[in-house]
Amino acid sequence: MDDQSRYFKQGLNLAVYRRIQEQQQHWEHRWQGLNLDSLLKNARRGKLGEMERPYRQYLPKDGPILEAGCGTGRVVCALQARGYTMEGIDYAADTIQRVRQVDPSLEVRVGDILAIDRPDGYYAAYISLGVLEHHLEGPQAGLKEAWRVLRLGGIALIMVPYLNRARRRTYSRAPEFDPQAVPAGYRFYQYLEDIGDFNEQIAGAGFEILEVIPVQLFEGLTSDWRLGRWLEKRHFFSWKVSQALKRLCDRLPGGLQLGYSHMLLFVCVKRD
Repeated sequence: MDDQSRYFKQGLNLAVYRRIQEQQQHWEHRWQGLNLDSLLKNARRGKLGEMERPYRQYLPKDGPILEAGCGTGRVVCALQARGYTMEGIDYAADTIQRVRQVDPSLEVRVGDILAIDRPDGYYAAYISLGVLEHHLEGPQAGLKEAWRVLRLGGIALIMVPYLNRARRRTYSRAPEFDPQAVPAGYRFYQYLEDIGDFNEQIAGAGFEILEVIPVQLFEGLTSDWRLGRWLEKRHFFSWKVSQALKRLCDRLPGGLQLGYSHMLLFVCVKRD
């Protein structure tokens, strides 16, 4: 876990506080230094990595798909290159403007994922990758808005960080949340979600879960565990080593992946 963060129990979840600006400014600053020309050029090749299987299996090509919280537009670009009808929204206005300048063919715009500017039942699918956990009030408002804009039978792919084994150790040692205990200069960053609690949140929004997929196992081992962070700081993970370890991670049993992966992908459908 990040030694520069502060952790608090909030119900079944772990709240993470960091020295950051307000959320919107934080992401604008984080993306400001990226070379979008290079990023989107690579995305146009349509490489989807470990998301290849869930995208191909679940995303329809007979209707528009929204990425809610599209950031740099990389996913919108990659899926558009694969023949999907993509849109993206994000509140980072400067980043959206830069994306549109680099690739005017991308349908990205400034928007609010809690108040999406489309009518009920508009989208065939909805994608949210590491977004809903950043809302202090929790994911419910975002999930309900996703349900509203999806058509019946529409698919939602929702990825969040969760309490894997390393994070559960941190949770067991964390104090209960107390506003007075948050150090000066620290702001809420994200929740690390309890699987059972997030399942209930999704069901409460009206979705049926089709599959839960652990993703980013390599990132979990190298960022959530102390040994992995120690090796990372000493530049152990060269490109060749990283690629070899990622191939090994892909072949590990599902139970190990669930225990140690960095993120979980919830595949959901909107029923009657």
